[in-house]
Amino acid sequence: MKNNAVYLPLMTIGVCMALAGMGANSFWVDEIFTMESVTSGFRNLYVNYLFNDVHPFLYNTLLFFWVKAFGISETAARSLSFAFSIATALYVYFRGRQLFSQGVITLYLLLFLTSFGFIHFAQEARSYSLLVLLSTLQTFEFIAFLRGNRNKAAFYLASVLVSWTHIIGLFLTAAFLLTLFLSRPQRLRMFIEFTLLMLVSVSHFIVIFMVSGFGGKNSWVPAVSPVHQIYNAIHIAFPVANLPKIVVGGGVGSLLVALVFALVCAWPFIRRPRQPEFATPRDYLLSLVLPLVAFIALSWLISLYKPIQLDRTMYVCAPLAILIVALFLHEIKTAGAVAASLLAVVSLTSSYKNAYSENLNYLSGKESYDESTLYMVAACNAGYSVGYISIEYPHWKYNDFYRQKYAPYMLNARCKGLTTLLNPQKEQPDLVQFNHPSRVAIDMARPLLAAGYKFIDLPDHERKYNLNILVSPRYVQQTGVKIRDVPFKS
Repeated sequence: MKNNAVYLPLMTIGVCMALAGMGANSFWVDEIFTMESVTSGFRNLYVNYLFNDVHPFLYNTLLFFWVKAFGISETAARSLSFAFSIATALYVYFRGRQLFSQGVITLYLLLFLTSFGFIHFAQEARSYSLLVLLSTLQTFEFIAFLRGNRNKAAFYLASVLVSWTHIIGLFLTAAFLLTLFLSRPQRLRMFIEFTLLMLVSVSHFIVIFMVSGFGGKNSWVPAVSPVHQIYNAIHIAFPVANLPKIVVGGGVGSLLVALVFALVCAWPFIRRPRQPEFATPRDYLLSLVLPLVAFIALSWLISLYKPIQLDRTMYVCAPLAILIVALFLHEIKTAGAVAASLLAVVSLTSSYKNAYSENLNYLSGKESYDESTLYMVAACNAGYSVGYISIEYPHWKYNDFYRQKYAPYMLNARCKGLTTLLNPQKEQPDLVQFNHPSRVAIDMARPLLAAGYKFIDLPDHERKYNLNILVSPRYVQQTGVKIRDVPFKS
């Protein structure tokens, strides 16, 4: 109880940071994709979006009805993710105490509520907070099943729903089922049950494969090594894992992180726990370590065939990783309490830096769509010619969301330039909206860059984000606006 005097303020800070940052930034490119899908009609949600995208339907469908009730502002849309994140903490508090001691669950909540993943995903209109809620249910019900709970319904339901939330959830479900299959004697019956369960879980992916195919590879996603995959599995839950990479570099840093985490996982086999939470080391192995190893191995092997983004999505296995670390910290008593507090402080600091201060990191999502659109509207109303460049799929108009928001303020006919994709080979307006400047998009803009176009440098150099707008030399000369070079990197 004495540790709660330190733990509770840290947990409260984590929840407040998640809540306070909900409306701080405009939607970023992936969130805009989500918002476009849920604001264009229920039929369009499925026909044009969910049947043409690898992301399953569950989160977008729930968000569709949520924004109908609460509106489409950043705060309203992201509040659903915050609700999922708080529901995860409440579930752990009530269900976790039935499976583990109070000390372990308190440590778990401390590590979860201060994690970068909790704070960031709670303030993002994407499926990750729902994914973690369902993977948490899946993990805890899996442990309950191994401990003799004959009611498999909760575990099976969570397994299907997590697979219908994100494709990475399908890999976690496969890892749990593989562990169960290896640990149970009635393998034929379980094989039939698991086959049926996996067929239901992959039903969405069968449909989209029949509709759109999804062949080829994601060229923007780099392949990773097995060691780096272990780092991917824990660094969003524990940002302290980034420190070795900063000090000694990526490859060696990932190896050090993997070795330390492997040692933490092996602790019950190195030294028998004084107050074991599992009846035998084998139970601990089957409940936590084997599913985590199977998930990491499976996701890595599949990524070799079709690269998938294994940074943020790997947070799905956070319940397993956090439980392993919480058990270790609980076992080493006072040293564990101190270490837990330090881990929480590092996580909160990392969350503040990425979500509030720099806003430049990919995970922070600060791409200034809202601010840049508003600036473009003001410019065209003032008589300047405008246009936009964007890499867009046929039905995924990333810029349309905020253009529709500010359409009533477009008073000058020149504002029509914001609604038609610019041809840089033939047109050179005064301002070009250029959000999400990927390598491919920069290649498209080379005629403008050759003509002297630069990024506008606003609001000022102290802020770590900028309005992603290209401006012509004429506009710079007339207005005196500050400019910066365009980064030639992906």
